[in-house]
Amino acid sequence: MQRKKHSPEFKVKIALEALKEQKTINEIASQSGVHVTQINNWKKQAREGLKEIFSQKVGEKSDNLESLVCQLYEHIGRLRSRARLVEKKSGLKY
Repeated sequence: MQRKKHSPEFKVKIALEALKEQKTINEIASQSGVHVTQINNWKKQAREGLKEIFSQKVGEKSDNLESLVCQLYEHIGRLRSRARLVEKKSGLKY
């Protein structure tokens, strides 16, 4: 039997439905055509992912973003320097 490949959107939809607990896992399984074990796995992954999202501090996110922006600007500067050097050596202008 060939494995079914489900899109991330479908997995999120099913996991959220399971997290709501308005229907039983068996009802969700029969409606979606996905095995109960798979739904429980997606539900567990969703819970763990949410824990990670909410456990990060807001300051950590912004510090990481600022660091990344600084690194990118430094890289842009190096690339511009190299482009000017190549332009100067070759006599071509871009």
